[in-house]
Amino acid sequence: PSTASATVPIKSQPAEAPKSLAQTQAPFPRARGTMLRSKLNEMSAEVGAFRRSIDEALARPCIHPAELQQLLKTADMIQGPSQLSDAELETIGWPSNTLKQMREVSEAQERWQRCETAAREVVAKAEGPLADVARALERLLEGWCQLSVLGQGQLRVDLALDRRAKAASPMVSALLDKAMAAIQRQPGISVVRQFEASLQRASQRPELRSLGVESLLAQTLSDLGECLQDSPAVASQPAPGVFLAEPEMLWRAVVDGDAATVGSIIQHGGLVSGQTRDPQGHTVFWDAIAFHRINIAVLLLQYFPPGRQNGIDIFEVHSRNGNTLLHLLSGVSTSMPAAAKIFTGVFEGMPESLRTHRNARGQTFVHVAAGQLNLWIMRYALQRGLESLFSAADSTGWSPRMLMDHHLSSNSVAELPPPETSISGVQLPAWCPLGAFQPPAHGVKPPFADVAVEVTDSRRGVVRFFAHRVVLAGNSSVWHRSLGGSWASESETAVLKLEPAVCHDADVALYALRQIYVGDTTCSFTENGQQLLQLARMCARYALPAAILAWTRDALLRCLDDPQSATTVPALLREASEFGLTQAARQFLARRLLSQDAALAVVEEERRAEMLYEALGILEPCLA
Repeated sequence: PSTASATVPIKSQPAEAPKSLAQTQAPFPRARGTMLRSKLNEMSAEVGAFRRSIDEALARPCIHPAELQQLLKTADMIQGPSQLSDAELETIGWPSNTLKQMREVSEAQERWQRCETAAREVVAKAEGPLADVARALERLLEGWCQLSVLGQGQLRVDLALDRRAKAASPMVSALLDKAMAAIQRQPGISVVRQFEASLQRASQRPELRSLGVESLLAQTLSDLGECLQDSPAVASQPAPGVFLAEPEMLWRAVVDGDAATVGSIIQHGGLVSGQTRDPQGHTVFWDAIAFHRINIAVLLLQYFPPGRQNGIDIFEVHSRNGNTLLHLLSGVSTSMPAAAKIFTGVFEGMPESLRTHRNARGQTFVHVAAGQLNLWIMRYALQRGLESLFSAADSTGWSPRMLMDHHLSSNSVAELPPPETSISGVQLPAWCPLGAFQPPAHGVKPPFADVAVEVTDSRRGVVRFFAHRVVLAGNSSVWHRSLGGSWASESETAVLKLEPAVCHDADVALYALRQIYVGDTTCSFTENGQQLLQLARMCARYALPAAILAWTRDALLRCLDDPQSATTVPALLREASEFGLTQAARQFLARRLLSQDAALAVVEEERRAEMLYEALGILEPCLA
């Protein structure tokens, strides 16, 4: 239960080929190309001037908080209207890292001010419950620790820690006095035990030395110990870290998913920290996730929220296998909304280094999600910019895409294309002489030809095929409209120009025309995905007979094992509606996109995550 790894099949040799959102998120941004470059060029001078202001501020011995706020305000005024990301602006010198540090300092200052205000309000009250006093004290001490750490950081900001300490130390003393008074009035067992554990942890924080409250904390702990001994109601209860009569009671309740028992232990002061560990060194929250007891995990999050001194440690890493909580959670089904919510909270609270952390097998959490076919988590990772992890190989050479394709194959998910569409009866009967008038070759006029279909071939240039208006108009509503204006009177040969974006291959155009005349499916490029894609686009754009499009769809889906033809997969997915592809066909294409490097390589880098996200969404119903 303490391990979480993707199930990897044993490989006999390195060359062996590998055998899969609860909440809707915002759409991916579209590629901006030229527009982006133009905007960056316009902003280059302004960003350069701002960068010089930052450099000048950093060159001074210390930055005043007012100057820091002004720099952040200027940064927002520059970046806000542009709607460009830090990564995009970095290409013209945007100081993203420095601004990030400045914002952290600014947020820590604001947080400290809120903690001070809340502490003053609690001190000013005549009486208050211990829980309120303890919460105000804990937040004040935590706020100071964060401020102190930033004061010693690389960014030199005048945080006036000495002045702040002189004002904050008396508040800590007053809060401790109020807490002891509250305990004397009404010693609630659970709250007292949590308060005791909180003071013990605070007394071990080196950041609090600069606040000058070490002696106050030590004295309060001593007084609290005497108070607990003198109180029969409290003295009869176990000290922090001991769970009722036996520690096994808690762990058994966690393993069994007995939320009532775990809740009772917490209420009776038997569990006062989310960081309490079992004999193997795993925290109680880790064990809840490892045994897939989401109800217990939710309960622990309610009592011990991350970020508090007694809160859950979301940065926990397994000492042997190197798994993080993300690895564990990726093996839990997210069909339950609570599981998805827990994953989101843990992910968002983690630094980038833990989000991309590899365990002892070289696997990220995306490997585990792929091995478990947890598509919700994989889509979430894509939306959070982790597309590169999908092709990252573990220590045995398996990437998440390869693992997912192997397990999808094992479950026979979209393994084969849909059955071929029946187009029997489409061919014209043998007695019909219309086939004799089909276009013979480019530049050659059959009898009575009165229209030319012009295609700009990418190799041969402009090529014309001569045909008959009545045949083309009768088989294409688009061409019917184009030819309608000169249907009866025009004696000269009309010209229908094919759009190069639709068709730029003379062989494809000639095949489409001959299909119209004779309905013969004999084709010279049935294995060429690029030519078949052009044929499908001709059918869709010019509303050619449905039988031709149906035959083309079937041929396309059956030639995608070839790497050259596989490059059409992204286009087929994007134009699936125009081509009338069924859900089964789209799922087959999604499999090809995930499994074939050639298919994914042709997708623009800025759209790759979007394409993978959509492909996973198409496959999700297969695993429901």
